[in-house]
Amino acid sequence: MKHHSPILIYDANCRFCVSSKGWIERWDINHHIQFLPFQTEEAKKKVPSLAELGCLDAMRLIDANGRVSSGVSAF
Repeated sequence: MKHHSPILIYDANCRFCVSSKGWIERWDINHHIQFLPFQTEEAKKKVPSLAELGCLDAMRLIDANGRVSSGVSAF
C-alpha cells in the first residue's frame, strides 16, 4: 500500500502522545504528515494489528511505501 504522505498514528487518550503530536505538527510546517488517532476505525484498517490493542504502547508511523515503524524508530 503506497501513500502520498506519512501517517502518524497516536493515542488520543494519552497526554504524552497528544503533546508529542502537537510538537510534531509545529515542526511539520509544510503539513506533510497526516495525523490519525489510534481510536479510529481508519487507523485500525491501516494497521490491522492495532485492532487487538486496548491502548497504544507507542506511536506508529506509516511511511510513503507503507512500512510501519513505532516508537523511536518512527521519529
